[in-house]
Amino acid sequence: MENIFKIEKIIKQVEGFFMRTKRGKYQNIYSKEFETLENAQNLLQKESLSKEELLNQFKILTESYQSLLNDAAKITKIGDYFQQKLLTVNEIIKEQKQFLEQVIESLSHPFCVLDAKTKEIKMANSSQNKLTNDFGEEFFSNLIYNNNFYFEKVISTQKHLSFEHFGTDKNQQNRYLAIYIFPLIHEGKEISELITYVLDITEQKKFEQEIKEKNEKLLEANEIIKVQYKKVQKLNKAKDEILGIVAHDLRNPISAIKWTVELIFEDYGKSLEEEQQEYIQIIDNSCNKMNILINDLLEVSKLEAENYTLPTATENVIALIKESLISFREISANKGIELVTSFPQEPVFILANREKFWQISNNLISNAIKFTNTSGKIIISVQEFENKQVLLKFSDTGIGVPEEKIPIIFDKFTKASRKGTEGETSTGLGMSITKQLVELHNGRIWLESEVGKGTTFFVQFPVSEQN
Repeated sequence: MENIFKIEKIIKQVEGFFMRTKRGKYQNIYSKEFETLENAQNLLQKESLSKEELLNQFKILTESYQSLLNDAAKITKIGDYFQQKLLTVNEIIKEQKQFLEQVIESLSHPFCVLDAKTKEIKMANSSQNKLTNDFGEEFFSNLIYNNNFYFEKVISTQKHLSFEHFGTDKNQQNRYLAIYIFPLIHEGKEISELITYVLDITEQKKFEQEIKEKNEKLLEANEIIKVQYKKVQKLNKAKDEILGIVAHDLRNPISAIKWTVELIFEDYGKSLEEEQQEYIQIIDNSCNKMNILINDLLEVSKLEAENYTLPTATENVIALIKESLISFREISANKGIELVTSFPQEPVFILANREKFWQISNNLISNAIKFTNTSGKIIISVQEFENKQVLLKFSDTGIGVPEEKIPIIFDKFTKASRKGTEGETSTGLGMSITKQLVELHNGRIWLESEVGKGTTFFVQFPVSEQN
């Protein structure tokens, strides 16, 4: 009987253990132990029970109870381990929260976290509080209420957006604010908070307004310039027409004067005194200069006409320059100037108007001879240039161009115009015509010069596809 009481005591202890470990939670883990316990209880309720059976049941219950105690110790250790880990995690969360609060506080612009449902502020930095001080206690709640559409749109779309707000602060100063709203999405894609970030864009708006006003003024000025430009175009057209008429009208009387002078010299030249011959020569030279000027004026008028087009064909630029040089070799030799060329062996083709190209090269070669002293040198070269371009160089060892006159050398009737080394005159139109002709060939022209050392004119043309 004593053994039965011991067994009953053990059964009660085991039952207590199961109650403490919540049978419902661990019934799957300890199903065998529960079954043993129930079997022991059923046996105790029997009236006839042998000693061996009691001892056997006692042994089984003792082993089961010891197994449960061992498992309980393991569970306790696991619980302690996870409790320690939980404390560590809580500490990390605390540190991260402090760090986040420091970051938010360090932001120079107002920042706050709102409850997505109530729109109440859950967290804010000192800049957000300053905004409240500047505009009043009810400012931010009124801002949310009056612009609730934007907040609800962020919640429904789960996408951030921004809007601008115009208001007046406590000092009655106009202020422009840009409000940015970001959804804070948790697991399950549910938005619990909204993050708002506010930028004061008052200065930016003022700057934009200033730019707008200046743009309007520029547009007005541009319209005035367009009107004035049209007037200038009309005046230029009238001027060109007048120049053309004057040039045509002058050509006939000048030709008559020159013809008369030639007749006088032919019929009476031998009987004229030396002084009279000089006068006739002066008249003849003046007629020649006037004819050159008239031709230049007519050329300018033609080139500046709106409907003027330049017919071109594929030409070998080296051959064109060589043809130009034929008429200048004797002139340069008479002045004691060495004329040197440097051309590639293969032909270089460009789209050019033969006559107008000759005019370009003739102007540049004659200009080099005009401003080069005796015993000087002129070098003309052609070389392939980058991006399918050909580069022509007309270099001399002449008197050079003063630096201040380089920018105006291509102007019409330029003040850069000077007499040559032997008193050769100029109309002041040669370089202007040359530049216009180069540009009509889709080229460009520029120069480098140093007083006393010489000048180099560079002319660049696109090469023809035939190359």
